[in-house]
Amino acid sequence: MLGEEHPDTLTPMNNLALTLGAQGDSRGGTRLQERVLEVRKRSLGDEHPDTLTSMSNLAATLGAQRRSRGGVAAPGASVEVRTRC
Repeated sequence: MLGEEHPDTLTPMNNLALTLGAQGDSRGGTRLQERVLEVRKRSLGDEHPDTLTSMSNLAATLGAQRRSRGGVAAPGASVEVRTRC
């Protein structure tokens, strides 16, 4: 049985977070994305591709929330790391 912090569990959690956001639960989706990112950073490191995907997803979610409120999203750190690799 896989635990809550197993990489094979985190991917569906991240997908669920994206689905929650798409269905209008942006707060729940954001919280779940933040949790996935925290665990991936701790277990995989800041520059692992899965961690960078989580960073990018969270940045996109936050950017969409800002745009819907009239704000502007800041560029994510994941782009910088991915272009360096």
